[in-house]
Amino acid sequence: MRPFDENGAFRPITAGHAFRRLAVRGAGVTLGCQSLGLAIQMIATVVLARLLSPEDFGLVAMVTTFSLLLQNVGFNGFTEAVLQREEIDHALASNLFWVNAGLSLFLAIGFVVVGPLLALFYGDARLADVSAAVAVTIFVTGLSVQHLALLTRAMRFSDVAVNDTIARLFSVVTSILLARAGWAYWALTAGTITLPLATAVGAWSLCRWVPGLPRHHAGTGPTVRFAVNTYGQFTMNYFTRNLDNLLVGWRFGSQPLGFYKKAYDLFALPVGLLSSLTGVAVSTLSRVANDPARHERYFLRVLSTLAFVGMGLGANLTLVGRDLVPLLLGPRWADSGRIFTFFGSGIGIMLIYGTHGWIHLSIGRADR
Repeated sequence: MRPFDENGAFRPITAGHAFRRLAVRGAGVTLGCQSLGLAIQMIATVVLARLLSPEDFGLVAMVTTFSLLLQNVGFNGFTEAVLQREEIDHALASNLFWVNAGLSLFLAIGFVVVGPLLALFYGDARLADVSAAVAVTIFVTGLSVQHLALLTRAMRFSDVAVNDTIARLFSVVTSILLARAGWAYWALTAGTITLPLATAVGAWSLCRWVPGLPRHHAGTGPTVRFAVNTYGQFTMNYFTRNLDNLLVGWRFGSQPLGFYKKAYDLFALPVGLLSSLTGVAVSTLSRVANDPARHERYFLRVLSTLAFVGMGLGANLTLVGRDLVPLLLGPRWADSGRIFTFFGSGIGIMLIYGTHGWIHLSIGRADR
């Protein structure tokens, strides 16, 4: 896809009934790919849990608890800014790309510098080297944000979803192969790096756009402010969901954190559907933001479906989780199964709550 014409204007999107078909088909393909990705992740979880120890998982989780926050600086902010804007051109997209890339590089270097402090905080010298390696993911993620956002704005949801699934597959295969070779926690680290790297390669291949040099554009300031507000909301949500990982790792060490994190990750797998649907939802709802009745109708249809699936899934997993987790991961993960029973009942509620951001973003009120 070439997102801009020879004049630098964004290529128009099909309107009318074709627009609705694109949205519905895109949501369907995204859910299908996300389900496939969920299956891949589950298989990887089962295999890696039998190849690696809880301590290996806990060690990497200590680092990614911080790195994922920085890694999402552009992805959760600039993506929504591109989707929500009524008009965008080549010059504005180029400015946003360089702002995002520069910020990602700065944060990646900063993460390498603070790695020894992270090792000191947790009392484990290995974390300094892991932090230096994982810092690569912060910069590489920033290179693909604009391309993925432009694909989503053009309603090329299928391309984005397939690219995400392929990247996830590369990441999983890398981790499993290295785990079998005895790389321990470095196998998980390598898989963590492979995911954004494969995503970036696919994004640049699918969106044939090369950013121009930065220059003055009246829309840059307001768009960046919108992105900052969006990332602020993500940051608050992120700390809410990850402060527990920090405290468990700090207080009890890497092995108990491995048990706890695995239980939480299994709980968060269904909730991960929201992240894949956000691009589809915000892009679609933004195009009908000037028609409140239509905007409300589209949103409620998605919400009712998520509620129906989420509540049933949560109830079922709460009942069987204690036995299911050790069955899948092996008997040494029994503690994770007991922890999971406390998380399971929240799956449906988390799915419903997570959609409220779609409303604010699609009507341009990220400050809420």
